[in-house]
Amino acid sequence: NCEDLENRLDALKAIKANNGSMFQFMFGQSDSDIIMTSFGDDKSDEESVHSVVVNKARKRVTVVFRGSVTQKDFIQDAKCVQKKIENPVARLVQNPEHTTDTIRIHTGFYEYLFKTNEETGKTRLDQVLEEVKEQLEKYPNYRLYVCGHSLGGALATLFGFFTAVDDEITKLSNGPVVIYSIASPYCGNWKFRMAFQELERQKRIQHLRIANAEDMVTLLPFASANATALSPALSLFKGAGNLYKHVGIRMQLSRSEGESDSINFFYPKDQSNEEDYAKEVTEALKSGKSLAKAFYYMVKQDFDTIVKFHSCEEYEERMEECKSAMMDKSLDDLYADRSIVGNMMDEDYKPAPVSSSGFQRAAKFIGILRGSSATSKSKLTEME
Repeated sequence: NCEDLENRLDALKAIKANNGSMFQFMFGQSDSDIIMTSFGDDKSDEESVHSVVVNKARKRVTVVFRGSVTQKDFIQDAKCVQKKIENPVARLVQNPEHTTDTIRIHTGFYEYLFKTNEETGKTRLDQVLEEVKEQLEKYPNYRLYVCGHSLGGALATLFGFFTAVDDEITKLSNGPVVIYSIASPYCGNWKFRMAFQELERQKRIQHLRIANAEDMVTLLPFASANATALSPALSLFKGAGNLYKHVGIRMQLSRSEGESDSINFFYPKDQSNEEDYAKEVTEALKSGKSLAKAFYYMVKQDFDTIVKFHSCEEYEERMEECKSAMMDKSLDDLYADRSIVGNMMDEDYKPAPVSSSGFQRAAKFIGILRGSSATSKSKLTEME
């Protein structure tokens, strides 16, 4: 709730006031190990809020974006019409057939990063980039990390994307820009995802998108002002159009009553063959079921349950329970795991644009459903 988020904001201010000394209490490291170098909250009721933290022990510069707290934040969340902009990744692709001239991203999130501050004449993106470059120049061979929850996760995703295109950042940072987003809504369309995946192939960026299976925020907005917005399955018939697409490797945390948490990894692949398309269909149907369940809670006015699934506390608890299973895995390992990413990270991979033909997609969709049904009947027959 808002009170909880305000308390977290007050805690961040206290950390800044004490020049990072609270980190010693929280992480058992000295004041000189972790320092908050900047905290952008001059107009917290009108603009996004971020902080930049330097961790000397882990050799990291981390940008953290705050989630939705103010009325302005929620207004920006609701601006889900997609904004068409020039594709900043196009210049990095040799074959023009493997990229697009433009991409579309969430208007509300775009405005938070690109709206020019009247006093400074700079965008929030420019401001944070300057702060990051200053720290990376001060601390050579440090890596750049970006993170955030909810709205903060979306801003972290977009900031990481635009930062990874910056050649100066690429030279200063010791490795790809790393994004850890938690409970993030969708940020852009399939062209944005295509551009993002090109940056992943070029080892400029890595993204672990953490999502609770029941968190409806991670399933919205599914499309921009279109009848498909509330139906992941329907979108498969309508083609790419103005649908939203997630990026990065999704780590989904699910929990069944009486059972421990489970982890599921998924990476979106080009729909260039039946197997990959079948996986896409399966994920769309799962998302549809989760979204339907969330709307069921809304109809019942069970808002406590909806908020719970999206809360930082619920994410922290599930991640803590899954900690032992993840201790021996790194993000590099996940990106090297072909059972997750397939051949998408191969240097010679040729991207396949998403088909916009509703007829073709509908035919594939029906074929997959028939195949799934036949498989299920066969298994039942075997059991009998």
